[in-house]
Amino acid sequence: MNGLLKSLMIALLFVANISFVSCDSDDRGTGAKAEEEISSSSQNHRSSSTVESSSSVTAVAVSSSSVQSYKSSSSICEVGRVQYLMLAGVKVYYICEGNAWVLMPVSSSSFAANSSSSVIVSFGTFQDIRDKQFYKTVTIASQTWMAQNVNYADSEATTSLKGGSWCYENSTDSCAKYGRLYTWAAAMRIDSAYQHLNAGSIIKSPHHGICPIGWHLPDSTEWAKLMLLVSENNGGEGVSTSLKSTMGWNADSDAAIGTDLFGFSALPAGYRNNEAKFYDAGSSTYFWMPMEEDGYGALSRARAESIYNTSYRITMPSSDKTNAYSVRCIKD
Repeated sequence: MNGLLKSLMIALLFVANISFVSCDSDDRGTGAKAEEEISSSSQNHRSSSTVESSSSVTAVAVSSSSVQSYKSSSSICEVGRVQYLMLAGVKVYYICEGNAWVLMPVSSSSFAANSSSSVIVSFGTFQDIRDKQFYKTVTIASQTWMAQNVNYADSEATTSLKGGSWCYENSTDSCAKYGRLYTWAAAMRIDSAYQHLNAGSIIKSPHHGICPIGWHLPDSTEWAKLMLLVSENNGGEGVSTSLKSTMGWNADSDAAIGTDLFGFSALPAGYRNNEAKFYDAGSSTYFWMPMEEDGYGALSRARAESIYNTSYRITMPSSDKTNAYSVRCIKD
């Protein structure tokens, strides 16, 4: 093991054992846990009815020879709030003191060298005004994602949902854990006839579909940007490993062990096929995209991002539109 990797590991262990920060894993990752506990200890209560607004903040990362400043579009500095910077696969934590982000106290020798790539990650909450449900959110550099799957089910207000969404194994507990599973047309919020028709003329960019107001289904470019950010800042581990939740995945291989480095918290929600059978909860998850398949069979096929417990990669297979998959939304 080279000296740089040793130093980075020491830094991570040092931060993880700061006396006032608990780094036990939860569904949003260590950064979220630290934020919650420090915010609680400082009695800094903030509203969770909307996505927290953004502004330019400066964070300082320590290296062996210098102090570097990074600017990123991230959350407003509120006293006691914590966010972190991914630096060469290590979480470097900052706490808001006064009106400034301050590096949590670590030795200036903790980091052996500067890194050319870095990304600030912060957390928030959002309320869907349609049904008053709350969702956790995560901002990774300039992208703000829901950190949970969509769980909207009102087929009276949204008629395109009728016969197009389910809880895994028809269990409400599964919806609470994984969110709902939607056919492609239901996810796009279009008529079910488009399960077997080309919908290119009505799919917009961005396409809001079943997402709440102010959010949309991420396209291939937005997914690619996320995966690039992750791969450049996760210390070389698999992209899917960095995005998987630390819990819930069947440990059939080393690839099943998620680190949730960025708080994306992808859970293995499985899917429902067109024969009304449910499969693979614990082993896989699929996220619909507003993108139909090209070529033969395109009328009834669309694209989805997929994560498996046996793979370090994220793939984009062609899928039957009548399958029911999860939906993750990204902020407009």
